[in-house]
Order: sequence, then structure tokens, then C-alpha cells
Amino acid sequence: MTVDLDVWGLIAFGVGFWMLMDGLIFGLVPALIRRLILQMRDVSADDLRMAGLASACIGAAIVFAVVSF
Repeated sequence: MTVDLDVWGLIAFGVGFWMLMDGLIFGLVPALIRRLILQMRDVSADDLRMAGLASACIGAAIVFAVVSF
């Protein structure tokens, strides 16, 4: 099965898939998410920023690998 998407279709698919995964995580383990959010309050803004940038870089690498191969 192949699916051909233009750039806007790919963006819409990505956003929809992100919302699906996010909703499943919050829906299946809300107590864990609540504990993680409480722990995040104690982390410095710089540490959160670095974790976010690292996550973005890993995500970009995954997207690049999928698109390239």
C-alpha cells in the first residue's frame, strides 16, 4: 500500500498523527502525565529548553531519514 501526499497533506497527516498519539497518552495514563507535569515544575527553563531542542533535532533526523530512504 502506498500513499502519495503533497506537502500540505503530509503536514496535515503529521499534525493528526501527533494529536492521535498525544490523546492516547493522556487518555491511557493520566496519572503518569500529572506526575510528570509536577516534576517539570522543578526543572529549570534552560534544562527544559535543551530537552525540547534535543527532541526537535531527533524528530528532524527521523523525518529526514524517512523522507530520504
